[in-house]
Amino acid sequence: MKKAIVPLIAFLTLCQAQAQVSLPRLVVWLTVEDLRTDYLETLLPEMREDGLTKLIKGGVYYQQLKSPLAESNVLSAMAMLQTGHTPADHHITHRYPTTIVGNGRERSRSVFYDDKYIGYATNDKLSPLALNVSTLGDKLKENWSGKSLVYAVGIQPEEALVMGGRRADASYWLDGNSGKWASTTYYKPGSHTVQNAVDRYNNGTSSLNSRLSGLKWELLYNAYPTTYRHLPAKNKSGEVKLAVGFGSDVDAVRRFKASPMINEEIAMLTNVILRSSELGADEIPDLLNIQLSVAHDYEDNPLLATQDAYFRLDKAVADILRAVEYKLGYHKDQVVYMLSGTGVARDRESLRHSVGTFFIDRCKTLLNLYLNPKYGRADWVLDVSDRGEVYLNLQAAKQYNVSVKDLEEDAADFLREFSGIKDVVTSTQIKNGQLSSRQSYLYHHSVSKNRPQLLYSLLQGWACGTENGRQRNASDHERVTAVASPLILVWRDIKKPEVIGDAISTLSVSSVLAYVLRIRPPNAEPDIPKQIPLLLHTNKKEK
Repeated sequence: MKKAIVPLIAFLTLCQAQAQVSLPRLVVWLTVEDLRTDYLETLLPEMREDGLTKLIKGGVYYQQLKSPLAESNVLSAMAMLQTGHTPADHHITHRYPTTIVGNGRERSRSVFYDDKYIGYATNDKLSPLALNVSTLGDKLKENWSGKSLVYAVGIQPEEALVMGGRRADASYWLDGNSGKWASTTYYKPGSHTVQNAVDRYNNGTSSLNSRLSGLKWELLYNAYPTTYRHLPAKNKSGEVKLAVGFGSDVDAVRRFKASPMINEEIAMLTNVILRSSELGADEIPDLLNIQLSVAHDYEDNPLLATQDAYFRLDKAVADILRAVEYKLGYHKDQVVYMLSGTGVARDRESLRHSVGTFFIDRCKTLLNLYLNPKYGRADWVLDVSDRGEVYLNLQAAKQYNVSVKDLEEDAADFLREFSGIKDVVTSTQIKNGQLSSRQSYLYHHSVSKNRPQLLYSLLQGWACGTENGRQRNASDHERVTAVASPLILVWRDIKKPEVIGDAISTLSVSSVLAYVLRIRPPNAEPDIPKQIPLLLHTNKKEK
């Protein structure tokens, strides 16, 4: 039985610590994709009292959670939250990293692909071993000699693995093919009770597969304009309408996952995990990491869809809080709740109304035409990607005895002349630490083993495209920009609820929770906001 035997020395140490600080039985960390403070505060007056409003009124509310990087992507931003490190350190730069094979580029499998481990309810073979640093969950396990429980629930497998880290008991995600909640055999839980419960849920009458064909994304509240009144809600035809079916073809589950309807499914699985696990069952802290989302791809009436996405998020949060309180019962006040955005969000307006298009195929052709007279006839440019990468032909450079540094600099100089280009840096500049402060964010978009020869970024409002008219797709590319997101911390030791306008970095969030848990943070150089120790009753000198 989990944590049934605790060594006497550890028990006495725990008792001594409890006399000085109050430790939670359970930490529930809710991370919401695309969550923005301005939208939340605009819509908050119409939200229910037992969801987001309850958290904001009951804890410390930071209005400006910000990413340290001007540009990022959804997965990389999530990894920064969980590890306290930038992509250059945690190594999760893209969902599908680019690799060069021979003289060609190919988009590889998932960054977490690992053929050593098969999956539950999925054909994906994945493990979290690509993470180069520890997560908060890893540190919690380490501090309590593996006796803490750590579970994660994500929308995509990569986010689930990032939230679970290397030492979780299990991480679950909704498989885009099977429509079932999936996991990987990498994780070795002490008990199979939770996995058995998930299997029963997957195959039962409440499973998504049994309901998907009849589901529609419609307005949660039939109360326009009283509820959906804060943002323009009418479409081009002047209608207030939202009705999205998901179909029954092979892409039905993927369409469902891209809608806010996924939040209800996540809340339901969370309840399954809580009821079947021993989360919060004793005084050793546990962690439940959950991903929610207000992102969507609905273009017919996007502002109405955004409002409904926030209302559905609010309902899912209320459902999760209720399930946690039911699980903990008498000890429900010994739960820490953290709700945060990621500090980044998709710029939907720029995607719909781009200022200009940077044609990646035209760039490749012109770059080759420019380099050929100078260095000899060869395909000097292997690929220009829509993710800010330029791969040069290093084999040709070796064959023609060309300096890679000179080749990079010439290609970079030419690329800077293209319309829409903001910054271009070379691999040599990165290796030698020659980036300006304005260019430093590009360093975090790659790791050394897969680094292209050039990295570029576009001006705000520009999009990548090809001559045949195909533009960059946000759901594939997942480029996002920095925005102010909320961060809410709720814990009984907070002296009084407070709203704080000071900015807090996404790199600090895991350190804040580590401070509350009295464990080492994932980041060896934690930056804890000065207000946190002052706001907690646990700010006492230890004997």
